[in-house]
Amino acid sequence: MTQISKWESDTLCQLNLNPDYQRAHVWTLEQQIAYVEYALQGGEVGKNIIFNCPDDEYMARPFELIDGKQRLEAARSYANEIPIFDGHYSTISKAASRGQT
Repeated sequence: MTQISKWESDTLCQLNLNPDYQRAHVWTLEQQIAYVEYALQGGEVGKNIIFNCPDDEYMARPFELIDGKQRLEAARSYANEIPIFDGHYSTISKAASRGQT
């Protein structure tokens, strides 16, 4: 379980990644792969993901994702094994830890 998944279900600091006004996940697999590969190669990408608490009372309701859903979902997909650079996260991260990249 990723840290974001834990936050989605956490009772103290919940995250709502799909508020009513947020568009659905629309990037294709190819777009996600292109984004992750570009970012990992040092490309200039948006680094901010914006959340907001829609209530005046701090943490009375879950924080809502305002901006960055497509980028966040691409990163989550990468961690969940979409292929990049003709490999997968677990294979690439194991090779990197052995100094074989």
